[in-house]
Amino acid sequence: MARSTEGREGEFALTRHIVGTKGYMAPEYLENGLVSTKLDVYAFGVLLLEVITGKESTAFYSDEHNNLSDRLSNVVENGKEGLKHLIEPSMLENYPAELAVVVVQLINSCLKQNPTARPAMDEIVQSFSRILTS
Repeated sequence: MARSTEGREGEFALTRHIVGTKGYMAPEYLENGLVSTKLDVYAFGVLLLEVITGKESTAFYSDEHNNLSDRLSNVVENGKEGLKHLIEPSMLENYPAELAVVVVQLINSCLKQNPTARPAMDEIVQSFSRILTS
């Protein structure tokens, strides 16, 4: 998707032909056909969410929760206590809960409804580097 905007960070292009895998497509693409590098950030956030929860992305959508970022708000607001309802239990047993909270916060930033509120991929890489060295 990012190639559609020739890699210019923060710039948007319009498309009328929507193609993609349900669950990974960003809201602005589904609603308006807006294409930017932030689509890839959103899809990466969905992928990370699947890894940390052990569930496919489609399991997170319901009539009341169409925004994935809303689904993560419990963990973002309640920290370790909120993890119990989200994280794959084996992950909680094998990794520090504080680390999982930081990763969920990063995932949440990737899944923001507003594409300009999402981090750039280089910021995500820097965040993971900090996580690995802490």
